[in-house]
Amino acid sequence: MNRPVKGTVFWQLANHITKDSSIWIGFGCLLSWIFLGFWSSQASSVFTLSGLDAIFLYGLISASEALIALVIIYFSRKAVAFMRIELAWISALVTALGTFLLLYGANFHLGPWAYWILALAVGLGYGYLFVLWGCRIGNKDPKQVLIVVALSILFAVVIDAMTTIIAGVVFIGVTSLLPLASAFLFRKTKHETVFTEYQIAPKTGAKRVPIKILLPLAIAGLSYGLMQRLITPNSQTDDFINIAAFAIAAVSLFLTAFLFQKGKGIKVALPYAFSILAIAFVLMPLLPEKTAVVQLVYMLGYNYFYFLVWAMYGKTAKHFGLEIVQAYAGITAILAGTEFLGGLFGSQILLLIPSNFSFVTSLVAIYGFMLTALISFPYYSKVIENRAETEEGTDTLLPKLEKVAATYNLSKREREILSYLARGRNAQYVSEQLYISHDTARTHIKNIYKKMYVHSQQELLDLIDAVTEDK
Repeated sequence: MNRPVKGTVFWQLANHITKDSSIWIGFGCLLSWIFLGFWSSQASSVFTLSGLDAIFLYGLISASEALIALVIIYFSRKAVAFMRIELAWISALVTALGTFLLLYGANFHLGPWAYWILALAVGLGYGYLFVLWGCRIGNKDPKQVLIVVALSILFAVVIDAMTTIIAGVVFIGVTSLLPLASAFLFRKTKHETVFTEYQIAPKTGAKRVPIKILLPLAIAGLSYGLMQRLITPNSQTDDFINIAAFAIAAVSLFLTAFLFQKGKGIKVALPYAFSILAIAFVLMPLLPEKTAVVQLVYMLGYNYFYFLVWAMYGKTAKHFGLEIVQAYAGITAILAGTEFLGGLFGSQILLLIPSNFSFVTSLVAIYGFMLTALISFPYYSKVIENRAETEEGTDTLLPKLEKVAATYNLSKREREILSYLARGRNAQYVSEQLYISHDTARTHIKNIYKKMYVHSQQELLDLIDAVTEDK
């Protein structure tokens, strides 16, 4: 039986399935909660029967999600350790309890204000967990992020498909327990790095992120809020259409990982994502009675775009001197905030011009996508390609590193790790690239330091320069 070639997408897929199961299952639980709580017809019908505006409640959740993301950014800039496992558990409990009360609140005769407070609390808890998973997954290579997220979505698809068939208290119970399951599995991963290496931002050296980088996030978030106002799932058929869109998005992400391996990912992926979003808005006024088709196309495009951004922003953040926590909290703040604004804007437009709403929205959205593509895509490609060139440019170091390795009698594995250290990588990055434990990576690094008589990575880099310059 042929085995996948080491280093290929298929080899990484096999490794992620077996070695990263806690990560993709744990994140999959949170993604499943998002669908069941935000996009399922059962959740929408519960709020409608209680006389509530489901989209308004979702908007409150998005607003508080953006708020907690901004709080995380604030504390990271102050070099305060705000990402803690205790807060992760508290966030999961708040999200689980809030979800249960939101979905079962009619039996407790809760008033509108109680629902609003619960929605805000759920958004705070969920937003914290979402940024936490971003820090855990996003420090990987973009290709690896795409694979892990694709596996997470496929796991969520299975859970959602099974749970959608269930009704009543069982549905509410399963949905409410998913955040707790996500936090438990996060605890099973190498989560310590999220609370140490990734979260404290440098006080100096960070560059301002250009509007060109942020614009696609804002446009996509606004479009999501608008679309939520237009299309609310009303039946189990709508639920399965959404689930199908998630599944297709997962397959698209996996194919994109293959394109990233071939060096073509960014040039193909962004236009593909925004084209799908634009097509959904083109179809909306053309097929007013076929909302299921519009829903399928849009949710495919939005989910693909959302997690494509996830895959790229870890590297993009480093380009601008930001810490990983700032990157993923920033993504969450912008997307959640603009989703809230998009829904708010959509509700007002719907009141003003209900008969032409689809046409006006489509026109504005399409022009927005086109403008974003013209302004942002070339810049995105330049940033990512520059990162790639930086990575590939280190190939010129290889002859020099071979000389260093021979001088200090490094083993084959130590030579491999030395190439990462020479590029400024840390133990966590080495462990994820080579599929070894964090402790094993640190042990190898200590052995390299011992053999080369250095005590820090900077001393190692200085020694490499000294050895290679010595003719």
